[in-house]
Amino acid sequence: MPSIAALILAAGASRRAGTTKLVAPVGGVPMIARTVETATKSKALPIIVVVGNDSLRVSETYAHFEVITVLSSHWSDGMSRSLAAGLGEVPPDHDGVLVLLGDMPYVQVATLNALIDAFDPALHDAVQPLYRGQPGNPVLLGRSLFDATMKLTGDKGARALLDSLGDKLLRIEIDDPGVLRDLDTAEDLARA
Repeated sequence: MPSIAALILAAGASRRAGTTKLVAPVGGVPMIARTVETATKSKALPIIVVVGNDSLRVSETYAHFEVITVLSSHWSDGMSRSLAAGLGEVPPDHDGVLVLLGDMPYVQVATLNALIDAFDPALHDAVQPLYRGQPGNPVLLGRSLFDATMKLTGDKGARALLDSLGDKLLRIEIDDPGVLRDLDTAEDLARA
């Protein structure tokens, strides 16, 4: 089985939510703590959390979990900078990394493990979940993509990079609507 780390992006400003959404309760637990807990129950190790905006408040919510916290000093330059900061912490002997979004607390442990189990670095550069045919998150990036991912700029994830992979991107159907459900606005948080 390949060695896979988990990288949780939790550095954003939460502009659309109007508050530090990652500390908002989801099922009675701070959103980011719920995402971290899911990652810790998966086959991924280590768990790396990249923080930026309101970093102390965010990191306090998951302090009881054994994770590596990375402060992205350039978090305001966009998701790409936080992604690069986290990738720098992936152990050199690991085959890839699961990239989770801190504002997607409904992704299931079984989904993370299914992505890891499906990944074969000899055949694929990345694995992405689909729910009812729609691509979602998290995405597993193979080490072969680390350099290209570190060169991304702005507030973009790796979507364009994934789209360019052709048959090197494995998309697997997952029975988990959580791969499509992020909490971005005050209305989303009220419904959580």
